[in-house]
Amino acid sequence: MKIKFHAIALTWAVESVVTQHLEEQLVYLRRIDDHMAVAAVVSILEDEQHHRDVGDSEGGTKNMLYAPLRWAVRLFTTTVIRFGMR
Repeated sequence: MKIKFHAIALTWAVESVVTQHLEEQLVYLRRIDDHMAVAAVVSILEDEQHHRDVGDSEGGTKNMLYAPLRWAVRLFTTTVIRFGMR
C-alpha cells in the first residue's frame, strides 16, 4: 500500500508541473497563432490534467509526509523542462 501512495504522490507532482508548462506553452502558441500546435498541446494537456487530477483524488496531495518528496520531484521536473527548453 505504501508503494501506491508513493506513486500517487509522484504522479501528482510531475503532472502538476507538466500541466503548468503546457498551459504556458498554449499562451505562447495562441499568441503566434499556431493552430496546429495549439490543437496538439490541448489534447496532451487534457491527458496530463486527468493524470494530475487522479493523483489528487487518490490522495497524492493529502499526506504531509510526502510533502518533501513532492517538492523535490516538482523541482526536478521543472529543472528538466527548463533545461529542455534551451
